[in-house]
Amino acid sequence: MNKSPFIESVRSELRTRHYSIQTEKTYLYWIRHFITFNNKQHPKDMSNPEIEQFLNYLAVTRQVNAATQNQALCAIIFLYRYVIEREIVDLKYGFSKKTKQLPTVLSPTEVAAIISNLSGKDWLITALHGTGLRISEALFLRIKDIDLHNKAIFVFRGKGQRIAIPFVIPLRQIYSKLVAVSALYKNCLGTLILERLRYILMSLVIDELVHPARLTPF
Repeated sequence: MNKSPFIESVRSELRTRHYSIQTEKTYLYWIRHFITFNNKQHPKDMSNPEIEQFLNYLAVTRQVNAATQNQALCAIIFLYRYVIEREIVDLKYGFSKKTKQLPTVLSPTEVAAIISNLSGKDWLITALHGTGLRISEALFLRIKDIDLHNKAIFVFRGKGQRIAIPFVIPLRQIYSKLVAVSALYKNCLGTLILERLRYILMSLVIDELVHPARLTPF
């Protein structure tokens, strides 16, 4: 399958500016969708009317949420600002409605019960996620990213940003487990459970409801 030279130029611009791979995939998806929606016209031949029509289509016909519509807009703005080299201003379009939902959380007792029954890879990813790492960061963590001396984990986030996250749970235990776990990418807890655990795990440690030593299933 032949690759579009224009799309490849957008990809090159994204990588030159150190956008993450996930952002690259998302932006390219929306840019392709925008071009296809407008009968495959070249973006340099389009302007506000075509962009507004596309954004209205997302809000009215596809009924995407506000975050998705804004994501598409960011991709288009990037396209015109850095690839076409033209600013897009004074857009007039309908906004998607923001859905309001109460978050569903687990109680401290429920979290403690789940953690006490975890082992192996599931416990490891949960412990890493509880320190503030995103799930993808925990999955792609390498042994060389762990600083035992300073009790910190180094992670790389968007645009090459390197940050250090202090670690509460004993690092030597995590280090030894990372060495032992070979199939780190499989059979982890569901994303939903991990997201709920993240926001309460650290408070449990701080409040001594679950002492770090009691988190150890090994």
